[in-house]
This record gives sequence, structure tokens and C-alpha cells, in this order.
Amino acid sequence: MYTQQALWSMAREGLNVTTVIFANRSYGVLKREFSYLGIGDPGPQARNLFEIGRPDIDWVFLAKSLGVSASRVTSLDEFAAALRNGLAGEGPSLIEVPL
Repeated sequence: MYTQQALWSMAREGLNVTTVIFANRSYGVLKREFSYLGIGDPGPQARNLFEIGRPDIDWVFLAKSLGVSASRVTSLDEFAAALRNGLAGEGPSLIEVPL
């Protein structure tokens, strides 16, 4: 969620920055650290801490509401095209890659 402040700053300053969000909807590092404890599978409350959602963040909508062009891609070809457009464009852009 720190990204939203950066998006606003990029739009305000007209910065030519392309941001890529790999939206995996989970805190992978927390899952990994929990596994290092060696205490078995996490219970429902612990698993709840590893999830990012309820509601899921719509990065494309959020970026556009802050004045940043944005797209969501679902294939490598779409990603390549969006990245080319972002790097060649003027001003900030965001690409969301759902995982």
C-alpha cells in the first residue's frame, strides 16, 4: 500500500516511471518465516495474517484514480506490450500482473 503514495507523486510530477505490481495477494515472506518455526501448519488465524485481501486491491483502478495510466495483463505477450508502452510513453504508468 506504500505504492499508492508513490503513484500520486509520480502523477503530480509527471514522472516517466513504469511500475509493475506482481499481485500475489499474500505475504509470502510471512509464510516462509512461519515455516521456519517448525511448529507445523498454521491455523486459521495465522493463515489469515498471510493473506492480502478482503477486499482485493484493484491496482488498475487505484492508479487511474491517481492520474496514472494503468493496465492489467494476463499473458507474457500482454506484459511485453504493456512494458514497451510504459517505457515509451510520457508520464507514469502501472502494470498489474495477477499471480
